[in-house]
Amino acid sequence: MIVADKSIERPDLDLAQTLAQRAIDGAKEPAQKSQCMDTLARVKFMRGSKEEAIALEQQAVDLAGDNEKDKRQRTLARYKKGELPVADWREGDAPN
Repeated sequence: MIVADKSIERPDLDLAQTLAQRAIDGAKEPAQKSQCMDTLARVKFMRGSKEEAIALEQQAVDLAGDNEKDKRQRTLARYKKGELPVADWREGDAPN
């Protein structure tokens, strides 16, 4: 959420990238890994690495469970258009 929270004016993308990569490395389930790859793709996109973001998001789509696959595909389509998508949790899954 470091990279999606509008109240954080300048998110620490280095920290976000490190945390996302560690989460990927520690993920045990494909769906969990997909979610972490989605986050890392967002960080890469925000850093200007569009092609890396697209590649990571494609992997996230491939690993996603049925209930997340559509969201991941929409995110991938936005990256391909050069657009930063709305964060998943902002689509109605906002934390309390």
